[in-house]
Amino acid sequence: SNDGLRDALQDAGQRVGELCWPLPLLPVHKEAMRGEVADLKNIGPGTLGAGSTQGAAFLSYFVEEGQEWCHLDIAGTAWGTSSRDWAGGSLGTGIGTRLLMEYLERRK
Repeated sequence: SNDGLRDALQDAGQRVGELCWPLPLLPVHKEAMRGEVADLKNIGPGTLGAGSTQGAAFLSYFVEEGQEWCHLDIAGTAWGTSSRDWAGGSLGTGIGTRLLMEYLERRK
């Protein structure tokens, strides 16, 4: 969406230990959100994989041209009962909160 915003969010994540990285948002992802019944659908075919990119593709339809935006895919952090649960707890981990607070505080 925007290189400056992407870099600022990555830097904020680095400072607070909530790492993030960019994924491509390609025309094929946006096209996969077109619906057969409605104009849009909120999930693409399983053959594309990359559910986070599909989420961004869906959201992109609601962002005005020129508007800076970024999709932080935090859905998977709602299930905190696995070996990857470094943030702790059996419920939502809150991943992304510290990153966003750090980003916003630096913008003051």
